[in-house]
Amino acid sequence: MTALVTAAVLLAPAAAGAVQAARGPTAAERFLDVRQGLAVPAPAAPATPAAGLAARSARMADRVASARRDLTASLGRQAALSVDPLTGTVRALGRLDGALTGPSDDPPATVARAYAAQHATALGLDAATVAALGAPSQTRSPTGLTVVRFGQSVDGVPAFDNDLRVAVDRAGRVLSVSGAPRTDLPAAAGTPARPAADALGALMDEVGARRPFAVVSTGTDARRTTRFDTGDSARLVLFGARRVHLAWHLTYAASSTRVYDAVVDAATGEVLYRANLVKFAVDAGVYHNFPGAALGGTRVTEDLEPFLASPGVQTLTGPNVHAFSDVNDDDVAQASEEVVPGDYGYSTDNNRPSGACDATHLCSWNHLSPTSWNTGTNRAANVTQTFWYANHFHDHLAGGAIGFTTASGNFQGADPVQLNALDGAATASGGPDDAHLDNANMLTPADGSSPRMQMYLFEHATGSPFRDINGGDDAAVLYHEYTHGLSSRLVTNDDGTQALNAPHAGAMGEAWSDWYAQDLLVREGLVVDSAGDGDVDMGRYTDSTPHAIRYEPLDCTVGLSSAACPGSPGTSGGGFTFADFGKVNGAPEVHSDGEIWAQTLWQLRQRLVAKFGASDGSDAAETIITDAMRLSVPEPSFLDMRNAILAAAGNDLPNSDVRDIVWDVFRSRGMGFYAAATDGSDLSPVADFTAPPAADAPKGAIGGTVISANSGLPLPGARAGIGGLATKPTFDPDLAATIDSAGHYAIGAVPQGTYPKLGFAAPGYDALVKPVTVAGGQTAQADAALRRDWSAAAGGAAITATNDDLGAPFGCGAGALIDQSQGAGWSAENHLHDPSPRQPTATIRLPQAITVESFAMDPANTCGDNASSATRDYRVETSPDGVSWTTAAQGSFAPADAGRLNTVTPTAGATGVRYVRLTLLSPQSEAAGSSGQLFIDFSELEVLGNPPNVLPSGTLTASATAITPGQTVAFDASSFKDPDSAITAYDWDFDGDGVVDATTATPTAQFTYPAVGRYVAGVGVRDFRGGSGVGAVTVDVTTAKADAPFGLPKPALSRPGFLLPSVAGRGRVPVRVTCKDTCRVSGTLTIDTATRRRLHLASRTVGRLMPRTLKGRRTLPATLTATARRALRRHHVTRLRVGVHLTATVSGGGPRRTLARRVTLRT
Repeated sequence: MTALVTAAVLLAPAAAGAVQAARGPTAAERFLDVRQGLAVPAPAAPATPAAGLAARSARMADRVASARRDLTASLGRQAALSVDPLTGTVRALGRLDGALTGPSDDPPATVARAYAAQHATALGLDAATVAALGAPSQTRSPTGLTVVRFGQSVDGVPAFDNDLRVAVDRAGRVLSVSGAPRTDLPAAAGTPARPAADALGALMDEVGARRPFAVVSTGTDARRTTRFDTGDSARLVLFGARRVHLAWHLTYAASSTRVYDAVVDAATGEVLYRANLVKFAVDAGVYHNFPGAALGGTRVTEDLEPFLASPGVQTLTGPNVHAFSDVNDDDVAQASEEVVPGDYGYSTDNNRPSGACDATHLCSWNHLSPTSWNTGTNRAANVTQTFWYANHFHDHLAGGAIGFTTASGNFQGADPVQLNALDGAATASGGPDDAHLDNANMLTPADGSSPRMQMYLFEHATGSPFRDINGGDDAAVLYHEYTHGLSSRLVTNDDGTQALNAPHAGAMGEAWSDWYAQDLLVREGLVVDSAGDGDVDMGRYTDSTPHAIRYEPLDCTVGLSSAACPGSPGTSGGGFTFADFGKVNGAPEVHSDGEIWAQTLWQLRQRLVAKFGASDGSDAAETIITDAMRLSVPEPSFLDMRNAILAAAGNDLPNSDVRDIVWDVFRSRGMGFYAAATDGSDLSPVADFTAPPAADAPKGAIGGTVISANSGLPLPGARAGIGGLATKPTFDPDLAATIDSAGHYAIGAVPQGTYPKLGFAAPGYDALVKPVTVAGGQTAQADAALRRDWSAAAGGAAITATNDDLGAPFGCGAGALIDQSQGAGWSAENHLHDPSPRQPTATIRLPQAITVESFAMDPANTCGDNASSATRDYRVETSPDGVSWTTAAQGSFAPADAGRLNTVTPTAGATGVRYVRLTLLSPQSEAAGSSGQLFIDFSELEVLGNPPNVLPSGTLTASATAITPGQTVAFDASSFKDPDSAITAYDWDFDGDGVVDATTATPTAQFTYPAVGRYVAGVGVRDFRGGSGVGAVTVDVTTAKADAPFGLPKPALSRPGFLLPSVAGRGRVPVRVTCKDTCRVSGTLTIDTATRRRLHLASRTVGRLMPRTLKGRRTLPATLTATARRALRRHHVTRLRVGVHLTATVSGGGPRRTLARRVTLRT
């Protein structure tokens, strides 16, 4: 059995409070993909082909980058190339202003394979991978657009979603290339360590819905297809994350509303991917419009025979639809639930205020009388109605403009729609229970298996914004649900399962369903789209309170606020734009954000109707919007689909100005040329309202250096790009660059202008955005220093323990604390007042021990919860080993602190930290009915600081060590290296008197010695973090040799020399002492009087260098006394400014040397 897919309509947030728990979607409704958050390889992981050719070697990376630059340059200014972050191969390649190639007479498959071979390096592929691509499959639209798909497999086991898709138009031109093929598939598929039954059991346990099952059959095919007595199935598949997993691809129907498409690791049993294919929503259906509507609200006679399986059939069964009343919600049509085709009366009550009914909104049941849905022949009439609507819409979608035929995967023949009318209507004392009210859903399997549509009753209970209606009586609702089937069959993963789960993709799924439903109603004259706003409303029948299902109708104009287009609590009035993404409902939500896309497409339809007329304009809109879905990558962003619509317009209507119209519409909705979205999961996209720049617009460049703000070292592999025009998933395709090994980058061919968001990003570092202005013919300098977040999962940190990870399967587990995204977070259950209270805790292991300077904390609500669940009281503990813990910070957040990173400084336990533990002590509110009564949320925790500083070390050399006065010596400190930070300066003391004579940025210097003497020349090599390593060399300056009958004169005794760092750590100052002759050395560490008083010490002397006798060069420690150390710990002092006083005297009455200098001492 092929894997299942779903799509459905959910209640808009404005209405959700009446029918949904405060939490929002349950775990069963969450999408899980372990690849989310793996945008970059783990820092400690070796380079492997899993990141594409570019990861194999620096030379190969240069070849790939060069090939991509050459390809995009050859395609022109509007080339769009994005790369999949896990595979390193092409995710999408196209031109926003035309085709990638010229016309060809060759078959589409030949054209497609030749293009892939010709540009293999730019696509991130090697010749072997291209040669191994499987036999192509092809789909062709009515307009001649052919999408050629090359799958990947090993030993007959296919890759899950790593195909290569090439779109070829009717003239043989390549329009786009998409997909994410892998270059690291194993040579052999291997043998599963766990059988399919274990995988199914693991999935059952993971979703909390285990039931008995048995294996019915195990195939001998390459995929070992296994079938179970529950009707579920499993097949082997290759699933690629950071590495390729041999896995089981499962379907599991846990219940009628929980049907899973999942992938389970065949070695570990880990669930790698899971989508609940049933996604609820609110929508209804029928008459020709709905009962009582001014247009289409009167019942008319329709001939059902063309839709029936055969003459005389006794059920509503045909090649396209089987409709029955599934009142007990068991998804099985009992004889009592079937309906014999015929004409049935329909009883409606149009004068019942308790149901919010009236003459133009007729109601077919009374929620105060739960069994009233079965009055007279109402049950049979409603099932008949839904049967006609589904068939009518099927025929519309199969028509010429849309072309959703059998070849495109529509629902007929072997996989007709199973339509459950009145679903669950008799599950509670003859009426519906709460789970079968105010909703509808559509479960869509991959092609070959029947989808299932469930239509529910709506009720006008106290506080409800709906009427007492039957959802199956509203054409808009039923058409909406059916359209989920269209989008789920056209936007798919490689194996045919739907790919509409990410925030952008899910929102577009809802929007397409609204758009196609209203498109048919308007073109049939059942809804009039007048010159004014507010006509095209999804809630016209369902809503007793306006704007319940949707905040606004589809035909709202940007900037034109009115009672019909009031905006939402998170936006101003008038039509929505891309700038409203995540704000329509106050937080990202697919139905609310989908309104942006639905209104954009409706505006496009209006423009095309104005150009071509009502019928032809609707046809044009249907054609390019549908073909864009065929061109789509899996889990597309709004901008991915914008580009697909542009490509479809160029193919379907090549000799018109439709592309210009598309650009104008999307520009006006904030999806202009410079708009940005990393991918379909980007919760903070960048809106832009400008048209593409002219081809001859002046251009400049951007260049600079990107370093670590912690170490000053370059960050090779980091990305720099203009928000909206970058080529990596963090940025939009065009204007971006990868930082080289020296930390430099260059972005060329940048149209002149001011760009508000030049972004920089690296794994484990906080992204940085800054404005940049580019002038034609000039290079704008833009440098960046990125701050390390030591708790970031992308930087090597990990959650090692938590007592509440129930949200993990749907993206709300403790791991979301450290994903560097404030769009997701940890949602824990509130058990504070249970008989055995429990405070949620999460432990993070840092990649190495550090000194914590601060925590950056966002306590915001997440996971669909409201602001009451944001954390109020918290505790942060630190540990060197995960065993002994110190409370480093504890306090409270105000409601205004949610949604931002708040800086919290540790009061203890800041040094040697390897583990950090966060405990959530209370939510903002636990009021009855609030999210905080059930959950405590925390969005993001960052740990900022540095590991212990390793000082520069090396040897100072001199060009000569025995010279005469007036000679020059060249000194070289280039052997000094610093493993953990950049070297910033060299302080030179040429004569050994403890005074810096010169400071240079380079490791060489020269000095001319004027007089006789022995000099200990020294250098202090400073690093980025303020530390200093020292080196010294002795230079003897003597007079020229003279003839002496009585031998050479006795050499003079040399003065001792000292060399000190400016910053020292661990409570001691290393003193570099050089004594050519035997000398006695001693010293003290002192503090000023004010510091002594603050620390309550009896003496200003806080440390000593114990007296030593030595000869030669040694490093001796001047250390703090035990009394001083205790005082510093007691007062939480981590840095201390001390005076270092040193004395060295050569034995036998020789020269004496003293030195006094201030040093910063880390304790």
